[in-house]
Amino acid sequence: MGPDGVCGTSLESFVKAFEGILEGIADENGSRKKKFTSDDQKAISVIHKLISSSRTRKSSNNNRPPSSGVNIYELNESLLYEWEESAPPSVAVQQLVSLLSKPVVKSLLWTYEHIMDGRYSPRLPDIPYEVDDEEGIAIKMIRLVKGNEALGATIKCDTDGCVFVARIIAGGVADRCASIQV
Repeated sequence: MGPDGVCGTSLESFVKAFEGILEGIADENGSRKKKFTSDDQKAISVIHKLISSSRTRKSSNNNRPPSSGVNIYELNESLLYEWEESAPPSVAVQQLVSLLSKPVVKSLLWTYEHIMDGRYSPRLPDIPYEVDDEEGIAIKMIRLVKGNEALGATIKCDTDGCVFVARIIAGGVADRCASIQV
C-alpha cells in the first residue's frame, strides 16, 4: 500500500473516480451531472477510510481497524432512500440499489458495525490487581468464551471462601484457552 492510502490511491483520486461514475450515470440518463454536496464528500471520504483501514488490517496483525465514526448500516439506508427518491434512476443505480437492499447485505453491514463497535461481547469490569496479604497470591481474572459446551474445569471453594481451579480437563474450553493453570 502506498503512502496515499488505498493501494496508492489518494482521496482526491478516489473522488475523481466517483465523479467519473456520476458522469457515466448522467450520460446514461441524458441529464446534467450533479455536483457533490458536503454530505456526498463525507460519504466518499468514509468509504475511502474504510477501504484504507481494510487494506491496512490485512497487512498487519491488528484485527480491529480504527473506527470511522460513521454507522455504515445507517449510511447504506440513507443512500438507498436518496437513490430510490431520485428520478429517473439509471440502470447502474437500480442494480446497486437492488444489491444493497438484499437482506444478506444489510445483515452484513449491521454485523460489521456491531463487531467494530465491540457490541458482540458483554462488558466486563476493569481487571483489578489485588494481592492476598496472607499468602501473597495475585488474583488473575480471565474471560472464557464458550458455547453450549462444558467449561472443562473444576472450580472449588475452600472453607476460607477462596475460589480456585482444582483441575482442567484436557481438550475443554479452559484447556484450549490456555489462560488457566492448576
